Amino acid sequence: MKWRYGFLAVLGIVSFMLTPGDGFSAQEELAAEQVFRWGHGEMDIDTLDPAFAYTSGSYVIQEWIYNGLVRNKLGSLDFDNLEGDLAESWDISPDGLTYTFHLRKGVQWHNGYGEFTSEDVKAHFERILDPKLGMMFTAKYLGIKEIKALDRHTVQITLKKPNPFFLMDQMIAYQSGMIVPKKLLEERGKGNLGIKVIGTGPFKVEKYISKENI
Repeated sequence: MKWRYGFLAVLGIVSFMLTPGDGFSAQEELAAEQVFRWGHGEMDIDTLDPAFAYTSGSYVIQEWIYNGLVRNKLGSLDFDNLEGDLAESWDISPDGLTYTFHLRKGVQWHNGYGEFTSEDVKAHFERILDPKLGMMFTAKYLGIKEIKALDRHTVQITLKKPNPFFLMDQMIAYQSGMIVPKKLLEERGKGNLGIKVIGTGPFKVEKYISKENI
């Protein structure tokens, strides 16, 4: 396919398993060829950093690389009945200000970056809230007052005032709600992470050729 007619994405699958009962099972048989191909009407992608990406081509690929704390039930757009993604469950305080997320245990970052923990969530959203970085999504997170990692698998987010759209608008697995690892930010800094990124999703980035394929 010539690049001017579209952008081809080819993602190599990574072995990734959540806790039993949420769609990922060791008993599920894998396809013989571990490659998923599709063509997208985009000349190229700008970045795969969910805090900086703004093109549809990037969004499509990010959805296979990352997870958020919550997500729509697969096959639906029912924002009133979201389900856990990296969070198993969550509690909301009576005043609507404090959200306590109970995270899945044992979820691994790609390429040996370790286990996903509450420190990753804290670092990810504090990065987005940093006004010095000039991220396009910072404004919609300004209602967050504080983020605490209560323990390794519990994170608490306190709002300045109640927001009934908080989960569906800011915590869902889309755009800046897709979480990157603290370790990667420590290695590369808080700026744009570019194409070679790390996630917890079912696919990981192995190779990228500009205007041709990833």
